[in-house]
Amino acid sequence: GGFASCRTLGDDAPLGLRTGGALLVDAAGDGMRYKVTLHTSDSWSMRVPSWSYDFIAAGERATYRMPLADFVASRQGGAAKGATLDAQQVTGIGFSLSLYTADGEPNPDFGPGPF
Repeated sequence: GGFASCRTLGDDAPLGLRTGGALLVDAAGDGMRYKVTLHTSDSWSMRVPSWSYDFIAAGERATYRMPLADFVASRQGGAAKGATLDAQQVTGIGFSLSLYTADGEPNPDFGPGPF
């Protein structure tokens, strides 16, 4: 396994996301596949799902639109089929370079890095 990541702290209050909305991420990247993960206050305990979305950031700075409806539910590394994201309950967000994609498949872009 392995990953490099960052996330929000103080995840008690909802972030103000709306159902049917999207995250806009302004990023410049290295062409590798990254995962954005949304959490609710309960998902840190792994009893309820977290929600992930994969994206590849190009070398030049751009804004990436990530529809909330396209985030994939997972619990403890496995798919959480039938789970529904309540955007108004999202309290945290994280970014990672993960060994696995949002769908649980091996990340073809994962490997040793300068970190």
